[in-house]
Amino acid sequence: MSCPFTDPRALFGDLAEARSRPGLTWSESMGRYVVSRYGDIVEALHQPEVFSSRPAVPELPSPWRERFAGRVPDRGTLLGHDNPDHDRLRAAVNTFFMPRRLARFEPWIERNAHALIDEFADRGEIELKRHFALPLPLRTIAHIVGLDVDKADWIGFALAFFLGPKDTHYRASPEEKADALLELHEHIREVMADRRRDRRDDLISHVWNVRDSGEAEMTDFEMLSLFPGLMLAGHETSSNLLCTGLAHLLSRDGAYEAAQHDDASRARALEELLRYESAITGMPRVVTRDTELGGTRLRAGDEVFLAYASGSRDGSVFDNPDGVLLDRGFERPHLGFGQGVHACLGAPLARLLLKTELRVIHERLPGLRLATPYDELEYGPVGEGRGVPELLVRWNPGGPRPARVRTRHGCGPGRASRPWWPASPSSPTGWSSWSSPRWTAGSRRGRPVRTSISGSRPA
Repeated sequence: MSCPFTDPRALFGDLAEARSRPGLTWSESMGRYVVSRYGDIVEALHQPEVFSSRPAVPELPSPWRERFAGRVPDRGTLLGHDNPDHDRLRAAVNTFFMPRRLARFEPWIERNAHALIDEFADRGEIELKRHFALPLPLRTIAHIVGLDVDKADWIGFALAFFLGPKDTHYRASPEEKADALLELHEHIREVMADRRRDRRDDLISHVWNVRDSGEAEMTDFEMLSLFPGLMLAGHETSSNLLCTGLAHLLSRDGAYEAAQHDDASRARALEELLRYESAITGMPRVVTRDTELGGTRLRAGDEVFLAYASGSRDGSVFDNPDGVLLDRGFERPHLGFGQGVHACLGAPLARLLLKTELRVIHERLPGLRLATPYDELEYGPVGEGRGVPELLVRWNPGGPRPARVRTRHGCGPGRASRPWWPASPSSPTGWSSWSSPRWTAGSRRGRPVRTSISGSRPA
């Protein structure tokens, strides 16, 4: 029997067991209390002054700390900041990510989705993550930030430093990735300097506009810190969401077709998939003063893991929590993007990107199906992020490419797994393991469905 919270195939069962017990559950592997019930998670998320998010971005170990000093910000993502710094810095980017403002990028995303599929549409089989689910979010977030889209793969390689041993896509040493990360930060500095003089329709220009207006105050180094973390979260989580979401839809009879009826059905399906299995399992917090949560007394310095994935499967909040119900109504929001001051900044962009990806995949890859049965899919090790390293799919090639891509209005020129510092495999929290356990679940085939599809057991 495996240690709880270490085996991906048993994770949701472990979380259900934790929810059934009073108080918080101590995890030896994490070195933290696991907060598993929806109400307790939400309570902690709305008390950031008591539950600090600083552990979400641990301090860089040597020799990286010394090597990056003054060149790579040590709080390289908003998640690593508490207030007042968090709200001050987030104010510079908040309005950029409003859904109605992001809508202008949809034609660009759609064109680039078609361009990627053009490269493999006639093959009939592809590993979707490497050829589509990773590169499109990378290109999209690079474009939106204001960087050269042709450098997207290099940007992904550099950002992979933060994933440490969990990076399964770029085969290189930590030293090689560190060199690329330093070069990326220098490149962003150069683009920042250029945009200070020549504003465009991108995030870097937007931050300059906000700074110039006096709406947000920050140093140039703080501004530099905003973009790498956003790019990493923006592509890594989106890639995992698309692959796991498709795996669940394609492994349930009728689910994929029901989800792909139109954009409205795609949007509803995405919300349920975000609830059922988000790309974020949860996030750590450190207690700043003595308190109580979920009936457990906590002392200043104790650490907790807010298991968003568990809260979104809490049967006291969601009916049939272990089933995928594509027509589910949400009286209370799922926790796929968190809540509170640290709620995912890029959630509107993720929704737009995923909806567009699903639409283009449906148009271009008729008869889409899994090449590897869902039971045999490999999941990455248990951690803050969750996903499959690869997703092999098949379809019926030979269909015509759409004559033109829909256009709504123009857009300007042109990647919430969090940064993961490389650390020793002997890390006391057990979260930096270089192992990659496998995860399987029960078969999903053989059950007739309409728009409500229930799984036979947690996944």
